[in-house]
Amino acid sequence: MMNEAELKAQRNKALANYELKKMLARSGRVSAQEVEEARRIWEALRDYKPTEAARPIVATVPDPPAPKPPDSAVVVPAMAVDEFTRLIEDLTIERHEAHKQMCMRSNRLADYPDDQNVKDLVDEIQEWKRKRNEVAEKITFLRNNGRLPEPMPAQAAERSPEVPESAFLANLPADRYELNKLLVNSLNPKLYRAKQGLKNAKLEIWKAHYQKEVAKCQAAVDLAKSQLSALA
Repeated sequence: MMNEAELKAQRNKALANYELKKMLARSGRVSAQEVEEARRIWEALRDYKPTEAARPIVATVPDPPAPKPPDSAVVVPAMAVDEFTRLIEDLTIERHEAHKQMCMRSNRLADYPDDQNVKDLVDEIQEWKRKRNEVAEKITFLRNNGRLPEPMPAQAAERSPEVPESAFLANLPADRYELNKLLVNSLNPKLYRAKQGLKNAKLEIWKAHYQKEVAKCQAAVDLAKSQLSALA
């Protein structure tokens, strides 16, 4: 638990960040959403009372339950305030990055002619949108509960949708020319993008994601090459 001096320092830092974001917003350098996020962090720290949170329970009769705050309220964190602040900041950065990547790819759609297949690009847009929404849900849960949601059980993770090897092979073109075209135009570029994503990833959540993507894409390329050799 933080002492009063450390809590005061965190409050001053959060207030300074909030004031800075408001100033930058006036010149259009940050979004209103970033200003609102800084305000919420500042208010959570301002209202945090470590002495009350750390008070031992000595009464023989339990106190009446505290009234439940409205959904929109910032709940006092159940964890140490510095950890709460760090998590909010890290998740906010992740959400903004996912939103930026989604918008960048969406803007590229106008560069393609109407008759060109852009399925891969659309898939990327949807994937970044999913990541953005997933992180936003974590931020909301953290604010409302003072902690992160429980991780997905291993059994559920293992049941996440993956394309079985047999199904992948069954859907590969039987023609050598078409199979080679699939490798050159789709499978190899996907593997390259996944490797570049892993190389450029800074946060652990993206490193884990791209490690999984590289493994999936590499397996698809290897299977396609094996099938190509069999057709020789």
